Amino acid sequence: MVTTTTTTTTTMMLMRKMFVLMMMLMMMVMSVGKAFPDKTSIKELLKDFQTIDVRASSGDSNILCKDDKLDIAFIIDTSRSIHAHEYDQQIEFVMKLVSIFNISPQNIRVAAISFGQEVVRDSAFGFSTHKTKEKVLAGIKGIVYRGRDMGDQTETGTAIAFARKNVFSNTRPGVKRICVVLTDGRSTDPLQTKQEASYARKDDIKMIAVGIGNNVSMEELKAIASNGQLVFKIDSYELLPQFERHVMTQTCENLYNVVNDTEVIITDETPISIKITTTSKLDEGPLSMEFTTKPPIDTGEGGPISRRPTTTKSPSVDVTKPQGDEHPCKDQLLDINILFRPSRIPPRYVMKLIDKSISADAMDEGIVRVGVISIPKATFKGFRLNHYRSKGEVKEHFKTHDPTFILTPSLLDLRARAFHKLNGGRAGARKIGILLIDEKVTDIDSAIEETKFARVDGIEIYVISIGGHNADDAIVGLVDNKRSRIVHASLFSDLPYIADLMVRKICLW
Repeated sequence: MVTTTTTTTTTMMLMRKMFVLMMMLMMMVMSVGKAFPDKTSIKELLKDFQTIDVRASSGDSNILCKDDKLDIAFIIDTSRSIHAHEYDQQIEFVMKLVSIFNISPQNIRVAAISFGQEVVRDSAFGFSTHKTKEKVLAGIKGIVYRGRDMGDQTETGTAIAFARKNVFSNTRPGVKRICVVLTDGRSTDPLQTKQEASYARKDDIKMIAVGIGNNVSMEELKAIASNGQLVFKIDSYELLPQFERHVMTQTCENLYNVVNDTEVIITDETPISIKITTTSKLDEGPLSMEFTTKPPIDTGEGGPISRRPTTTKSPSVDVTKPQGDEHPCKDQLLDINILFRPSRIPPRYVMKLIDKSISADAMDEGIVRVGVISIPKATFKGFRLNHYRSKGEVKEHFKTHDPTFILTPSLLDLRARAFHKLNGGRAGARKIGILLIDEKVTDIDSAIEETKFARVDGIEIYVISIGGHNADDAIVGLVDNKRSRIVHASLFSDLPYIADLMVRKICLW
């Protein structure tokens, strides 16, 4: 009878998950139906750039485990190195994460502790303490800032040990266990932190590491996390709101191994062909062009591909026009995601870039798929009369609340979600990310770190640098120091005219 009940329960759970996945797939088909138009409708797709606010999807429906049975514990840094307003942002971040989930004694339970030089026991609560989402949120809000009392030590290892021995001792059999560690710096004893995180992983606790600020050790974050997919480095507390759903989406996908494929397999039986038409006549009048002829490329298949472009001159645009009807990407499946800021770059120029790069046939036949990630506009966060007590704190606020061009959250979306099979990503297709950068990137260090993770996942990064704001030395790290993957344009309006050069850089890799 026990075996029958267990089998029935397992079957029902599998059926429920299959139903949820089927519904998500149906929603995706309806929402991205325009990505597979008939031969005349690609123009309709492109026109959407003029009428639709393009945003990366961020709805709760994409978080696969929000209704599952989970025990989630948060370990929150309240050491002296954190300012009071930064701690408030950290608490708000945790509360918004919790708000995503279906909290109940039967489904998802939440526990939370804070730490500095020691664990703050009087405000900690376990999995059985709060039964509803409202009470959990109130409990988290009640974990007040203790930085002034915490000394200069950051005992991350001690906090992980406390959670493992005291918090996770009250978990439910068969329920997945998650521990989210938030910290702004290096722990006082990195070896202890590494050892305690190892003990937690051996106890089957899924460890997530969220590092905030410039003092975070990536090595320590990696030592804490269960795997590289669960390491998040965020340059400042102001960026936390942009990571809310990314963190839990990535965590949930990791729980069920629904992550980006690390292997790209193309068999001889896979029918692959592509023809992207290019023309020398441009819609917006004549353009003088200049480019450098490159030597033939040896494909290893019995002879080189010859490239013989015609050379004319232009002071601003470097373009290589392919000759004839055969396109260099003719034997490749491509999944392409373009990242840009609609608040700065007029979408109509991105539309024209796509129009000049991809033929209707290529999309109609499913050879090329295109997605767009909208990089949100950074906002300045104000404060109330009673928030600060000193001029120094006010100056620090202005210093830390001045993000100009924040790229890392969108790169995380590119890596964690944009190429996911639920969002149209395909096994066997090259994963291409094209970044349109028109201004100095504020969070360049963490952005470069995120592109490293993207490359591990098989994503190729290319950059279109617009204007004179970006020297190659500033952005070359985004493309793994491969300057050949950077294309320059002087103006937004030049985007359509560099399309052919961009195509050749991608196809003749």
